[in-house]
Amino acid sequence: MKRFLTNLSVLLLLVTFSYCQKNGSNGQQYRFNGSMNVDERTRTYLLNLPPHYYDNDSASFALVLGLHGGGGSAAQFEKDYHFTDKANAAGFIALYPNGIQSNGPLGLRTWNAGTCCDAAMEQNVDDVKFIRELID
Repeated sequence: MKRFLTNLSVLLLLVTFSYCQKNGSNGQQYRFNGSMNVDERTRTYLLNLPPHYYDNDSASFALVLGLHGGGGSAAQFEKDYHFTDKANAAGFIALYPNGIQSNGPLGLRTWNAGTCCDAAMEQNVDDVKFIRELID
């Protein structure tokens, strides 16, 4: 999976956006909270488009995924690592998928990365499929 994500470059990303959190000076939407269904489970993500995304229809942009650690979230990753600032400065699309949330008292989010990872592992969640469909 690491190799797959490392070698990823996407020319065009088509997703359905459910919520815009910030607008550019020209009224265009740049940051979205989104969701999609994968294996009968609602999966969520954040998406940030660089400031010049809408300026040129023929421009291509790299897509970089930010995967939070165990117990984190898409919003936490974006905030703690200032990744959207980096994406905007460098002109790439930043996509932050969320792991699944456990039903425990802390509601921690995890990925199915083997025996380490609580709810995602126990429920045999297919995170690779989620990310693949999200990119598509």
